[in-house]
Amino acid sequence: MRKNALELRPNCEHCHKMLLPDSIEAHICTCECIFCATCTDGISGNNICPNCCGGFVLRPI
Repeated sequence: MRKNALELRPNCEHCHKMLLPDSIEAHICTCECIFCATCTDGISGNNICPNCCGGFVLRPI
């Protein structure tokens, strides 16, 4: 089954904070794990996703 280009998940995978589609606080990694800016800075500290070891970038709006 083919995956859609980008899945806009509605909340942070760590703290479950809601992240609206136009949120500038949402970060996405290589495997499309979603984290808020606070958790991205706090749980990884080195810009590495704790789920898949991908790098974080701001999620496109």
